[in-house]
Amino acid sequence: MSNKKAVTEKETEEASTALANVAMFEEDAGEGVAMGREDIQLPRLKILQGNKVGEGQQSMPGIADGDFYNDATLDFFKGSDGIKVIPCVYQRRFLRWPAVRGTSPPIAEYLPEGPMPTTVRDVQNKDIITQEIDGSPCNNGEYLEETHNHYVLLLLENGMTQMACHSMKKTGLKPSRAWNSLVGSRVAEGKNGPFTPARYSHVYKLETFAREKDGNRWAQVNVTLDSSLIEENRVDLYKKAKDFANAVTAGEIAVKHEGEEEIPASVNDSDIPF
Repeated sequence: MSNKKAVTEKETEEASTALANVAMFEEDAGEGVAMGREDIQLPRLKILQGNKVGEGQQSMPGIADGDFYNDATLDFFKGSDGIKVIPCVYQRRFLRWPAVRGTSPPIAEYLPEGPMPTTVRDVQNKDIITQEIDGSPCNNGEYLEETHNHYVLLLLENGMTQMACHSMKKTGLKPSRAWNSLVGSRVAEGKNGPFTPARYSHVYKLETFAREKDGNRWAQVNVTLDSSLIEENRVDLYKKAKDFANAVTAGEIAVKHEGEEEIPASVNDSDIPF
């Protein structure tokens, strides 16, 4: 037997063995993976603000002010380079925070269409609660913060994806609304004419830039349209994003809010020039 033939037969045998092994793994697909919403931490896609850089570098060496990071995997991405995401679900919420904000999660969460406590805007642009839903007075300094949750698929450079939630508030509200406008203005051509495609039909790029006011400095998000899954025929990504969206909508996946850094109190969404 020639060496060439021996090598060919060996390669064929190795390939067959590999396929058999893959088949064995495939037979057990999903075993032990099924978990409920309380068993999984949905990663938060956050932006590292300047006052937290020192803390961030302890767990993520090399991260800098304005960079994005995944708070579950601790992967981080340069804010100036930007990241690409597929938006899957948008939720508007009002979070109730204690007067002195620390590491504790919010006290309560309210739907925009539901009953909410009565608030008054103070000099620091916080919506201080003055009256509870039942009409009783509130004088403890707790406040509401409008928060826009964007559930996204983060597209990594290696071709993989990560599920995450990017929350936008205060100075992030205007970019969030602009993002929603971009989503709502997409048009595709179908067999019955033009139609508005699903939120998860397009890829968007998120970048950060520095903002300053009254001695305060913070990183601000800018959102631009990147590409269309429809035009590129990326059915694989579309299906993955749709499955994620359905899971969020069905309540199978939800973000857990926690104590978060605040944008400087002296600034709010009216400070953004667009």
